[in-house]
Amino acid sequence: MDREVPQNKLDEALEKGKKDSTTKATLSLKVYFTKEFEKAVSDVKGTVKNDISISNRMSLDTTCCRLKMRLA
Repeated sequence: MDREVPQNKLDEALEKGKKDSTTKATLSLKVYFTKEFEKAVSDVKGTVKNDISISNRMSLDTTCCRLKMRLA
């Protein structure tokens, strides 16, 4: 169910996130991959963990949000 969020609500959430550095949230991420990807990559789990690590580093460089993901 995709719903578009009004821009003013996005702006409000962004401002709240900039001011609040203590609230923690849980993010679930489901990764799907094709058989071709599985054949092309020797370590699927390691590749996904590496991509998550890159995303974490990139989010630390942003001013809007700081995400910390991990593979469970």
